[in-house]
Amino acid sequence: MHSTSYLQREILERLYHQSPSRFRYGLSRWTQALATAVVEWLTRDRNAPRIYQRHDAAGNVVWQAYDPLTRRSIMSQSEQEIRAWLEERYAHQPDV
Repeated sequence: MHSTSYLQREILERLYHQSPSRFRYGLSRWTQALATAVVEWLTRDRNAPRIYQRHDAAGNVVWQAYDPLTRRSIMSQSEQEIRAWLEERYAHQPDV
């Protein structure tokens, strides 16, 4: 009779050998996603507003926006309200 840890290891080894390309593909996709995120973070405009779409506890869409220039933020369930906030930001921004 084999111990539970031995059987778990045997199952994992079988899975790995059955689909090594799937494992490597998943690792490759993860590495590519990480690299993309790092490049985007390093090259982003630090003064541009940041807008996020989240979900509240009930599953409703909630929009959150942050303006690094004014350090103001807004949270709303209305996409239109976020758009109006952004338009106000650009209307009052001095020309560069």
